[in-house]
Amino acid sequence: MIRFAILLTLCAVFAARGADDPPVPPPDPATPGPPLAPGETPPPAKKLEAPPGKWVSISDKLVAAIEKTNGKPTKWPGQAGGIACDRTTGDVYLVVTDNGVWRSSDQGATYVRIDKGNVSGRAETGFSLDVNPAGKDVLCFMATGSSAVIFDNGFKVVKSPASNMDYGAIDWTDGKTLFAVRHETKSWGWMSFDGAETWKDCGPGFDCIGIFDDSTLVVAKTKDPGIQRSEDRGATWEKVSTIVPSGRVMRVFKGVGYWTSASGLLVSKDKGQKWAIQGAPVEMSTGPYFGKDEKNMVVSGHEGLFRTTDGGEHWKLIAPYPEKFKYDKRGWFGNFAWDPVNDILYASVMGQPAYRFEPKKEGEGGGGGDEPKKTEAIQK
Repeated sequence: MIRFAILLTLCAVFAARGADDPPVPPPDPATPGPPLAPGETPPPAKKLEAPPGKWVSISDKLVAAIEKTNGKPTKWPGQAGGIACDRTTGDVYLVVTDNGVWRSSDQGATYVRIDKGNVSGRAETGFSLDVNPAGKDVLCFMATGSSAVIFDNGFKVVKSPASNMDYGAIDWTDGKTLFAVRHETKSWGWMSFDGAETWKDCGPGFDCIGIFDDSTLVVAKTKDPGIQRSEDRGATWEKVSTIVPSGRVMRVFKGVGYWTSASGLLVSKDKGQKWAIQGAPVEMSTGPYFGKDEKNMVVSGHEGLFRTTDGGEHWKLIAPYPEKFKYDKRGWFGNFAWDPVNDILYASVMGQPAYRFEPKKEGEGGGGGDEPKKTEAIQK
C-alpha cells in the first residue's frame, strides 16, 4: 500500500507539469550521449554546421620564390608538405616539399629556413611533425626524404640516418628516445635511444605508437587491436586496453598521455597502464594540439576542427576543412596546427598550398575575414 501511494504521488507531480514549465534543453550535438563503454563506438551524430570563414594560402609566394631560386619546380607532389605550430610563441613550421622546414613568426608573412639543409621529402601524415610542448624544438619524419630533429629553432639539427618515415614520436624530456614507422612498409617500426644517431629494426605491424619515457612505450598493432605497453624498450609487450586509437602517435603533455580515437579522447595518467575516455565521446583523428594548458585542445574530427576549453567535457566545431581536403579517420594525409597565442588554425596536405583559417567577422559579407597578409621575400 505504501508503494502504491508513492506511485500515485509521483504521477500527480508529473501530471502537474504544464505548458509554462521551462523545456528541457536539447543535448549539445558536438557532445552527444553518455560516456561509452570500452571499445564501444559512438552512434551516428547529426551533421554539424561549421562556422563561416575562409582558408587562405600562406605558402604560394614562398614556394614560388624557392622555385625561382632553384630554377625548377618543387619535387612531386609539389607545393607545401606539412605544417605545425609552437604553442608557446605561435611560430609556424612549414615544410615545402623536398625543400626543408621553414619558420614564420608573423603568421606566414615571412619565412626563414631552419633545418640547415638536413630535411627533404614531405610530411605524409598528420603525425610526421611533432613540436616540443615546451617550445622551439620540432621533430620531422619525412616520407621519401631525410628526417631530422631540430632544436632551438635551428641552432642545433640532428639528421637521422633512418630516412623515409611516415610518422614518429620522441621523448622531449631528453630528446634521446625516438620511435618511428617507415613509409609504405606495412607499418615497420624503428627505435632509437641515442637521439636519432642509430636505429633498431623492430619489424612490421606498428599502426600507432607512443613514448612515455626512455623505457616505457605504447603501441597499437595491426594484428592485435587495442593498446599494448612495454617497460623494457619494446622487448616484451603487455595488452592493457581493448580500445583502438585513431591517432598514429600518442601525445604526452605534462606527463599525461593523450590519444585520439573513434570513441573520444583517450587519456592515461599512469604511463599507459590504464586508459579511459575523458569527456564527451566525439570521434577524432589527428591531435590533440594543446593550448595554454591541458584544458585547452584542438582535434580534427569528421566535420572539421574541434576545440575544447574544459579538457574534453565539451567540444565545439570551430572550422571546416579546406575545400579540397579529404578527411581520413586515421590521420594519414591531413596536417593541422593551432597557434593558441593568436588563436589561429592552419592546415596542409601534400601537393596543396598551406592554409590559414580566417573566421568571418560579425556583420561582414562574403565568405571570410580580412585579406591575408602578403608573403614577402624569404628571409635568409
